[in-house]
Amino acid sequence: MASIPVDKERGIDPHMAYCVRCNEDNGLTLGVLVKTVDDHGDTHYTQRGSTSKFNRERSKHGLPELYNWETVTDPSERIPSGLCDKCENEIDSFTEEVAKGGIYFKCAKCPTTGVLKHDCNLAKGVREQMGIEAPNPVGIEFEHCHEHGVEKEN
Repeated sequence: MASIPVDKERGIDPHMAYCVRCNEDNGLTLGVLVKTVDDHGDTHYTQRGSTSKFNRERSKHGLPELYNWETVTDPSERIPSGLCDKCENEIDSFTEEVAKGGIYFKCAKCPTTGVLKHDCNLAKGVREQMGIEAPNPVGIEFEHCHEHGVEKEN
């Protein structure tokens, strides 16, 4: 069992974590965290003392190692922590519906994503036009919010 890195001044140094999909609170992190930014501007976090392990995992996937790690000292900094239970359940239900013949959608104007049910005429029409049968996934992008049921543009 790995030990939690403790800071002499901040102790177990908890930080609020958030769901990477919906941005809602998703628990706490414990232990001193470090972060760095990659060439694409994405921030990566790991516990102090785990940067070598982090880089080994990246290397396994053909990604370059990251350097210039700095300690996260701001107690209000929220840390990404994967998916919350609500989002995980929703994604599972989306996957099931798409396997039945539904289709994924996203909006070009707002962050809305979802699934059109398999018995929806638009879903049937898109699958027919694209020649993609269930359970293979397919999706569309709406150009305006009103197309997916939101009256005002965001």
